[in-house]
Amino acid sequence: GNSVSQRIADETPKLEVDAKTYTQVHKHSFDNVVLDGNKHGGNRDAVRVLSVGNTAVVCVCDGAGLNVWSEIAAELAATHFTEIWRQHFLAWKASKTPTIEQARSLLIQSVLETNKHLTEHHIDGADVFDRGGQTTLTGAIVFRPSNLDSKNRDKFVAIVIGTGDSPAFHLHPQGEEQWSCLFFDQGDMLPFFGMHEGHLKPPVVTYLEDGDSLLIFSDGILSSFPNFKGGHDEPTWRDFFPVIPQTDAQSIQHITRYMMLASKDAQQSNATDPDDVTIGGIRYTTSPKDGPPSSDGSDLTTMFFPTFTMRIDIWKGHEYVYP
Repeated sequence: GNSVSQRIADETPKLEVDAKTYTQVHKHSFDNVVLDGNKHGGNRDAVRVLSVGNTAVVCVCDGAGLNVWSEIAAELAATHFTEIWRQHFLAWKASKTPTIEQARSLLIQSVLETNKHLTEHHIDGADVFDRGGQTTLTGAIVFRPSNLDSKNRDKFVAIVIGTGDSPAFHLHPQGEEQWSCLFFDQGDMLPFFGMHEGHLKPPVVTYLEDGDSLLIFSDGILSSFPNFKGGHDEPTWRDFFPVIPQTDAQSIQHITRYMMLASKDAQQSNATDPDDVTIGGIRYTTSPKDGPPSSDGSDLTTMFFPTFTMRIDIWKGHEYVYP
């Protein structure tokens, strides 16, 4: 078919994408942990991944607070942000891939448009924010820009933007420092009335080598591991995240599964108040492997840009239905 990859001279490189989310309370009740039914009644995270040829986008949103409207805010934001990029990808089929600066500008506009969508989405005469719904949003695009210089011609560019505290990382499995934090605890929640470009941190650009991945997590991952101390200072990620063995870094499915299970095991071992954990990832490889490790699927849920529909009982016989 007519895809973005056809305009790239070297069509060998591939982008692998995957997304997983895990709702801790649905599967476990840890000793000495009192679970809050309002907080843990549902998964407040939302994740979308979209791949077209040698271009991919990932978005993770984490609904904040204890009510269902934060779940609605997260789902609306993730769906709208990714739909914007679906339209961009369709436009790119008819023209050349954008430059790095153009893609950075598109990311900024995508967040602003998503925020506008949330502020204008009314339910029973009130907007999502009036109902108490807020969400983080961290999104990224991985692609080969039209102006890639000769020094980086064998690499892919990853650009990340976000607001809130859903962190993004560059994973270099073969490097001495596997984890490099690109985005951590910046900006305000959405919806943000009156938001403009000045409210957003500039998008971060990094270059992926063969075998590298771009990973975005909900902040549930941060509470899983004992070395994380909280606060706004960036942790020492080498001491915080587990080192991924090479055998578990052979595909994006291996990586997301390893991190999800490591997070689940850590929460069980530490008997911490469980939080939803969500991962969205994109991996660049010139030699894709055959599929992920086997799993019965009981502990992991994989989603690839599902159609968002929701029917929730709200109060006194009222229900919210979307779309």
